[in-house]
Parts: sequence; structure tokens; C-alpha cells
Amino acid sequence: DSLVRRLFDEQLGSQTLTPIASLKNRVKKWKQISGKQLSVY
Repeated sequence: DSLVRRLFDEQLGSQTLTPIASLKNRVKKWKQISGKQLSVY
């Protein structure tokens, strides 16, 4: 995920038709589901 869609939405002041959770929330959910920690750089 290059986070480009979120950047475009922010620049245009719009929201996507398909909501995209923040990277922080996605990493948190992954840990809940898999029990594994992801590193974010």
C-alpha cells in the first residue's frame, strides 16, 4: 500500500467510495487476527 489514494483524497478534500482504514488501524487489526507484529517504516 503506497498510501497514494489517501493522499489524493486529502488533497482533493474528498472521501473514497470505499473507506480505507488508516495504516495504524490496519496494522493493529492484523496483529489481532494473526498474532504477528508488522513493522511500519
